[in-house]
Amino acid sequence: MNAGYFKLAKKLFPNVSVIIDRFHLVQLSNRSLNVTRIKTMNLY
Repeated sequence: MNAGYFKLAKKLFPNVSVIIDRFHLVQLSNRSLNVTRIKTMNLY
């Protein structure tokens, strides 16, 4: 999730609990890993 969502949710709803599901957490991790992998591959 984008950090802006957390800030907006806290601002609009002060007592909110923001929850991230596993799918999106794994998706974000995989995207970050792929970006790092591609940058490393392009060095060689």
